[in-house]
Amino acid sequence: MNRLRHLRIWAANRRHWMAATLLGVFLSVFALTLSETLHRALHEEACQPQHQCAVTMLQSGQVETPVATITPVITSAPTFVTLQVENNFVPSVDLALPPSCGPPAILS
Repeated sequence: MNRLRHLRIWAANRRHWMAATLLGVFLSVFALTLSETLHRALHEEACQPQHQCAVTMLQSGQVETPVATITPVITSAPTFVTLQVENNFVPSVDLALPPSCGPPAILS
């Protein structure tokens, strides 16, 4: 039982470290796209036009990075929204008898 628990913890930790590593790699490539001198320091052939790597692909637009704008809205008081429910049901057949009609003659 204890061994299975350690295996689960190890697998969860491995996933966390892998996610952190991949995020670090992507952010470092993104930092290289912003700094041309840093890219040239990493690749000697970065000045050549036929040079292709992850940095040049990201710079040329072959890989899209998400761009999101978030505008926070702060309210001072809670807002409650109420909806009125309207019943627009119209029966197709009027089953009510007028007040002047009595029971059928057979029953009286």
